[in-house]
Amino acid sequence: MDEARYTYEDAVAAYIKEDYDTAIQIYSSLAEQGCSESQYTIGVMYLNGKGTKKNCDLAIKWFHESAERGHLRSQALLGDMYLEGECVAQDFAEAAKWRKKAFENDDSVSAATMACLTLTANAEERPKYLPWVYKAAEMGQPITQNLLGLYFRDGFLVTQDYTQAAKWFKKAAKKGNTCAQYNLGTMYQKGLGVKRNVRKAVEWYSKAAEAGEDYEADSQIALGLIYHKGQGVIKHDYEKAKSWYLKAAEYGISRAQYLLWVLIIQKGSSQEIPQAFNWLQKSAENGYDFAQYDLGRNYETGDYLKQDYVEAAYWYQKASEKGYSTAQFRLGLFYKEGKGVIKDLIQAHMWLNISESYGNINYTPEEKLLFAIYGETPLQEIERMMTITQIDRAREIAEEWLAK
Repeated sequence: MDEARYTYEDAVAAYIKEDYDTAIQIYSSLAEQGCSESQYTIGVMYLNGKGTKKNCDLAIKWFHESAERGHLRSQALLGDMYLEGECVAQDFAEAAKWRKKAFENDDSVSAATMACLTLTANAEERPKYLPWVYKAAEMGQPITQNLLGLYFRDGFLVTQDYTQAAKWFKKAAKKGNTCAQYNLGTMYQKGLGVKRNVRKAVEWYSKAAEAGEDYEADSQIALGLIYHKGQGVIKHDYEKAKSWYLKAAEYGISRAQYLLWVLIIQKGSSQEIPQAFNWLQKSAENGYDFAQYDLGRNYETGDYLKQDYVEAAYWYQKASEKGYSTAQFRLGLFYKEGKGVIKDLIQAHMWLNISESYGNINYTPEEKLLFAIYGETPLQEIERMMTITQIDRAREIAEEWLAK
């Protein structure tokens, strides 16, 4: 999974669904990027052994990272842990230090600590902590205001209400909460709970993008996309789009690296093509499936790179393993024809079968014409070359792969 493509809301959604493996992967990625809320949450997961083995050292590590960034609940929790000697040696001086920081930071810390139980408590107990979310939000706690906005936006524990979501995002955004600034930007961009206003979306995205904190890269990409495509009153601006993508790309965000490639190929000069391929390569190496497919396709066609079927097969394989259906289709054809790989009808059938299961395959015009002329798909064609035993084996392998 390419964690760079996912957001804090994706982690929350995975946690709520009790998909803890996905949640901890996304939280870990965001925590490494400096997201204090993710650092706190993954600390709680390690502390409680939720979705992973209990690990006091990692819990304390992430609470300290988050607390040093001014995260209220981490500061308060560290104070309690040092006071009680939980996971650390009892230390009254450290306990006093972190409790003092928490209360100096905001007197709503206790309410915010209780509010977080709407995420971490057992599913049946979460609703009883909802009043604490309102209390902390009304006391002006920006993290909780953003959280309440998310609840209203997604209909979690409350009736979905975009107007209320935008209201709470705006309160937190005005206090400098970059997550809320990004979320408010999306509300204005999509016209959810507020009148659609792309200029205001750009305004709020810009605040988050320039803050150098949580959601910086997401906002940079959002701005890049607006200037890339042109939206509403904002016209296409190649240099601005490139500038915003570049900021996130240099931070190592694979999606931004890929979008830089797309932008330059679509709108850039021929002199920029080598630069574009450099970003495509970085994105592919960082695990972005769209980039892996595009790199494979360019090696197959030889349009921008020297034709190399072995390299093409390698990158198609990478993208296929991530569920990219068109890469799976092309990899199936490679195995059918022995291009870049040893010819293997069972592997060909497997990948063609899997690609059809996923759907949304981008066939070339030539392929569509051939399907129309011969009245059969490559999967149907290949089955005429195989024995029943081979077909059964290929289907078995495909089912095993899809069940993973």
